[in-house]
Amino acid sequence: ADYRRYALTPSGLSPRGIPNWGQGIVLANGNEHDEYGDTTEALDLSKQMPEKRMAKYFQMVDEALDPELVGAVDYSILVIGWGSTFATIKQAVEALNDSRLALLHFSQLYPLPKSVMASLAQAQTIITIEQNFSGQFADLLQRDYCCTIDHRILKYDGRVFSTEQTSQRLTEFLKGLSS
Repeated sequence: ADYRRYALTPSGLSPRGIPNWGQGIVLANGNEHDEYGDTTEALDLSKQMPEKRMAKYFQMVDEALDPELVGAVDYSILVIGWGSTFATIKQAVEALNDSRLALLHFSQLYPLPKSVMASLAQAQTIITIEQNFSGQFADLLQRDYCCTIDHRILKYDGRVFSTEQTSQRLTEFLKGLSS
């Protein structure tokens, strides 16, 4: 009955209620709100609630899943993929057997763990492989980590990448570096 969906807590995490379950009322709106979910313009709460949300974000960063590194540990060329592209890119990188090459694969896209900074900094060249039109994850990496994505391999025709296509595209790129 005294449910406060947005209770201010030291960790930033508030209790979660289930709509239509129990005695409390679950409120949500697009304005700033108090601990109960009621709209407020109170200056102190208008400052505390965003700080509460950022506390949750920083806790999520601390608990973020590290990406998986496959290939050379002392790589200079880093291939980045995410989601369902893992097996295809892994097989391509392993088939190329190039000592300069490694795959960094993400199973969690946001927030990213702090460890990503060191992985990106080690790479002299970064290639992203994504199944979308613009390379959305590459944009996120550039925005949040101020890195340069040197090449994007994109596919957006509704079909998945094959290992052969991925190997061919990476081989073409590697030949271009050697020239």
